[in-house]
Amino acid sequence: MVDLILKFVTLATTLVGGIAVYIAVRNNSHQIGVQIFLTYSERVHLVRETLSNESGQKQGLTQALHIVFEFHALRKAGFIAKPIWAIWEADITRLFCTPLFRRHWPDLREGFDTHPDFIAWVEEPR
Repeated sequence: MVDLILKFVTLATTLVGGIAVYIAVRNNSHQIGVQIFLTYSERVHLVRETLSNESGQKQGLTQALHIVFEFHALRKAGFIAKPIWAIWEADITRLFCTPLFRRHWPDLREGFDTHPDFIAWVEEPR
């Protein structure tokens, strides 16, 4: 009888430990996603300030495109959850459709020649 109780306690302890590890990993993944979002939000805010200054528009656009590239690469690697990507996707699409972006894209495109999948994604019809 004692042997049966010890086996049950061992099983219960193992289950509780497994559940605790799962919850910890899940919470950590969520926190990392939030941290990525906040970091990129801060960077986007700085780029928006640069874009509001007419003399810094091309520089701001270059910075914005690099942020989009990094965010896209993180998404493809599985580091960005779909709900977080959805927050950014509409703004990214709007950026790609602006006359400023369309005017400078041929020059900016050269900087991403080593990333043909990113170029194809940027040039997808929207």
